Amino acid sequence: MQVDDSISSRLQYTYLHDGLPSCPKTEKLIHSLTAITQAPWEISLLAALGNYSTLIQGLANVEKIQGKGGALGLFILIIAASGERKTTVFDLLNQTIIDFQQEEAKRLENQLIEYEIDSEIIDEKIKHLKKAIVTAVKSDKESSLNDLKQKLKTAKSGYPKKPTELNIVFEDITPEATLHQLGHGWPNVALISNEGGTILQGRAMQKLPLLNNLWSGEPCSVYRKSSPNYTVTDARLTLVIAGQPSAVEKYMRKKGEESVGIGFTGRLIVSNPQSTQGQRFIKTKEPDIEEGLHEHNELARELLLEISERHKSDCKRDTIRWSHEAKELGMKIYNDIELELGPGGCFEHAREHGNKLFENIGRIAALLTYVELGKDKDISVGILRDAINIAFYFSRTYLNHFKVLPDHISDIHKLDVFFNTQRSEGQRYIMKNKARQNGPNPLRPPGRFDAALEASANNGNIRVYRVERTGLILIDLYPQYDVDYPMLEQFQVKNNLSPSNATDLYTGRVVQILPRPRSSL
Repeated sequence: MQVDDSISSRLQYTYLHDGLPSCPKTEKLIHSLTAITQAPWEISLLAALGNYSTLIQGLANVEKIQGKGGALGLFILIIAASGERKTTVFDLLNQTIIDFQQEEAKRLENQLIEYEIDSEIIDEKIKHLKKAIVTAVKSDKESSLNDLKQKLKTAKSGYPKKPTELNIVFEDITPEATLHQLGHGWPNVALISNEGGTILQGRAMQKLPLLNNLWSGEPCSVYRKSSPNYTVTDARLTLVIAGQPSAVEKYMRKKGEESVGIGFTGRLIVSNPQSTQGQRFIKTKEPDIEEGLHEHNELARELLLEISERHKSDCKRDTIRWSHEAKELGMKIYNDIELELGPGGCFEHAREHGNKLFENIGRIAALLTYVELGKDKDISVGILRDAINIAFYFSRTYLNHFKVLPDHISDIHKLDVFFNTQRSEGQRYIMKNKARQNGPNPLRPPGRFDAALEASANNGNIRVYRVERTGLILIDLYPQYDVDYPMLEQFQVKNNLSPSNATDLYTGRVVQILPRPRSSL
């Protein structure tokens, strides 16, 4: 999964089919989740990033290329129909946090009992001191009165600090309760729902400016009639919503214009993955299939213990910084994105998204750095490239789902989603006529498929070859690699190719027709 240093002409056509070469722990976790659940890999990836964000947002900030360090919490929206096993993925990832919260709740019960006993003891001291003061006043004993006043001040200042709940994850919570939690408890929480209607149709979405402020880590003032006012400062929020298409569509009909207008949707990392239903067959269990998940759970427990310690001592967050090389590449990418915000750019009509894209890249890179390398390490060029690929991959989904794109761009996206599905099924080669037959329905009218195929090839995502003698047209889904003869043999058998086609493929008697020919197969 490589990214060119200059990518402004292909920002929306970046792919993840080469994996995450600089993030082996994350790739191993995604493999575990996908293999166990057979859910679309995009769900596993974004659920993992949401889990990272939940655990790390209270422990670290990310340095900005310009300005002070900032929040690194992510806002994620996964659009997936019922039966895609998103609940299973979320449960596997978040169970460690849920168990930890339950353990903390039990500890809190004992702490509250001790707190109440200590408070009652001080109440009794104050009560007796007040009686003694009354006696001293009546007896006009000035020296005793001064001594008693000092003891009373000491007693009143000796009240213990009330222990607060260490709640990390919520599913259904009002904006008011969210602010109260952030202002009086652990000021780093996550709203996570694997049935997105709970959040999308709930009260949390009624105050989008509040969510925007929390995404940015900006202060939020709370004004009350019946209780003291207060200000929530330096709080963090992670938002992960996995909603059915109908729930998302209902939300966008009601609040879509407002969401886009104030920049809420622009902060979202959006996925609408291809369904795996119909392909989830029972297989022999892979050895060590759960190893990636077990390793992540161990890391999660370590992070939760650190969260608990920081909750008690109010320690400041660490800062994840950029290496010199990563900062140079980051500035290049920032400028490329800025260029695309202008006339004719891919973000011209989605500036609310383009304006937040680089910040999301930095946040993803910081989270991956913390997990892969540790809290004391800088963002590397390799991890930054992985973060860029992740952000741009899901940027295409945002542009396609929330914006009306030109037909030719939408067609390319649809075709490339189909190719990614073939890759995920272990395919490398596919015949053009089968791609047209089995690919997206909107591309079947004459000319649309060929135009999208040529654009995809020009973007470097595929190569297209023609067998000289028979005219068979073959698509290579991994154009960056040399020919894979064992896979080619499987392809020939699977597609029942004629002997002449097979011979020509093996002997290299083919012509590359897309993109511009440079070498033979």
